[in-house]
Amino acid sequence: MKLTTNQKYLIALSACLDQLGPKLFRQLTTSFSSPQQAFNSSSDQLIRIGFSSKKAKQFIQQRSKINLDKILQIIEQEDIKIVTLFDKHYPALLAEIYDPPVILFYKGKLGKNEKHPLAIVGTRKVTYYGQQAIDKIVPDLVNCGLTIISGLAFGCDSLAHQITLKNKGRTLAILGTGIDKQSIYPKSNQQLAQKIIEHNGALISEFPPGTPPYKSHFPSRNRIISGLSTATLVIEAPFISGALITARFALEQNREVLAIPGSIFSKNSAGSNRLIKYGAKAITNAQDILDIFNLKLTTKKELKILPKSKEEKTLYQLLSDQPIHVDQLVIKSNLATAQVNATLTILEIKGLIKHIGHSNYLKIR
Repeated sequence: MKLTTNQKYLIALSACLDQLGPKLFRQLTTSFSSPQQAFNSSSDQLIRIGFSSKKAKQFIQQRSKINLDKILQIIEQEDIKIVTLFDKHYPALLAEIYDPPVILFYKGKLGKNEKHPLAIVGTRKVTYYGQQAIDKIVPDLVNCGLTIISGLAFGCDSLAHQITLKNKGRTLAILGTGIDKQSIYPKSNQQLAQKIIEHNGALISEFPPGTPPYKSHFPSRNRIISGLSTATLVIEAPFISGALITARFALEQNREVLAIPGSIFSKNSAGSNRLIKYGAKAITNAQDILDIFNLKLTTKKELKILPKSKEEKTLYQLLSDQPIHVDQLVIKSNLATAQVNATLTILEIKGLIKHIGHSNYLKIR
């Protein structure tokens, strides 16, 4: 896309977000007649519009280090698009929040009005319980047309994106880094990021290409995740968690906050359970979420696959939604170890059970 002078200087200003923060960034863009004048403003001018002398000095130092030509080169090479708060196709829900990003960089498809957008967030150290919750709920949501929004982080975020893609749904990933190939974080999710773009989704960030994963960027990123969404679902979250920061932003933005209840003995569910205690909606199935969007659950017709042989029926009856070790199945079934292993393989191929590692299995259908 061909960039205007105003757009180029907004990009330059976005490279100063480390020093400015979203509030001062927006103040700069509204206090001067053009982004170019804002970028080139003097210390006295900055102080007159509300900057402290320290903040004005930091901004002037930061802008002197910016290589705008390099940023623009990456934008062109990687076909990165931008949308500004002053454009008519800027995301409508995001424009409603207290401190919307002045500029968004994106790859893929980003429209003004997203269809049924839901944020799904949670701990990076997701437990098997959290995985089960995502596996159970997300396919039904995708089948009903919800767009799943998350942060491309390890754990709950990655799983939400992956399950959405697996079910041919649309997902948006909001980054706390640049969205160019060299900046995507974590690096191990670069392939996932590319799949999101290729399958009708988008990568989005308020930070320009070349921005590394500074720790301070991620809380700021979280307000965009909730701001783009009608509701935010917390899968698992300990007391101190980025997911709880996103939930707080959702509350401040007057959006719905939802949470999966967990064991009272699980540290990973301590934050989620507290959200429910203080008024978040407890979610136990997809319909609980669909009610917010005035949608009804529709399920895809599936071929009914059942255990066939005597051995399959025996092992299937012994399995439940709680993991059980192969050795226990051998003892309880009175079958030979080789026969148990072969039968478990057949049941897994049929999609009736799942191997979760270390010779443990559970029933999934």
